[in-house]
Amino acid sequence: MRSITRQIRGLFKARSGASAMEFAVLATPMVLLLFGVLEIGRLQWTRNAVEEVAAAGARCVGLASVSCSDNGSPRAYNSSKTLSYMTNEAMSWSVNVANADIVVSTAATCQGLSNFTQVTVSHRFRSGLLAIAGLSDYPIASVACYPNQG
Repeated sequence: MRSITRQIRGLFKARSGASAMEFAVLATPMVLLLFGVLEIGRLQWTRNAVEEVAAAGARCVGLASVSCSDNGSPRAYNSSKTLSYMTNEAMSWSVNVANADIVVSTAATCQGLSNFTQVTVSHRFRSGLLAIAGLSDYPIASVACYPNQG
């Protein structure tokens, strides 16, 4: 009986695993915080990329650039060339945007002014870590306008 009491007292005095336990308790939230910050940064990168792609697409169509129009005189808007240009722009940002997620209007009204090109780009940001917060499929959309030239 006496030896069991000594063993129990010895367990309460033992400190050999305390550091490992403290590390395990503190490391888990720190790792989650680190990866959370990385995912929020990736979300902001993706949001910025979608805005830049929309702006570049609106400018390309509004200026009747060779990348977004037929090569005639005067240049005419070409939907397939524009979509190809914009998806390539998105890929240069390492963001995959499908053609169905791009809407181009060449006769739009922006902020009360007419004769603008308006481009809307939508994207679904997916993240496994943000799924914990219910943001595994976060929608991002950007609208850009550029005055039509000519």
